[in-house]
Amino acid sequence: MNIKLKLWNPHAKKFHYDVENVYDCLKAQKVFEGVESRGFTLPYNYVEEGFEWLLFAGLKGKNNVEYCEGDIVKDGTLNEQIGVVKFKDGCFILEFQDCSYYLLKHYENVGEIIGNIYESPELLTKNEE
Repeated sequence: MNIKLKLWNPHAKKFHYDVENVYDCLKAQKVFEGVESRGFTLPYNYVEEGFEWLLFAGLKGKNNVEYCEGDIVKDGTLNEQIGVVKFKDGCFILEFQDCSYYLLKHYENVGEIIGNIYESPELLTKNEE
């Protein structure tokens, strides 16, 4: 099984998918995109600055898009509730407002990824109304 990651950069407000390049920057304590202009000195603490590593689940939802931590998913089986993909206690789950479900193979191609908690958090507040 290949482990697939992406990194949320809160300064540039975007994801980095070229993980090998990002890892090299972290390992070398280099500063990259969106951070240089803030005048940080090295060594730089990426965790304190809000950078987050996110793990892909290895399963795909509708439209052949792979589930990843932080994705906002419209469930195709539970009255179209909206939930978030999370990695908890070594398992991927879909966490809804009133319940959680393990994200298992039988859920592949059922949920529709409609956004993520970083770029479209307002989708979660619409669900609460």
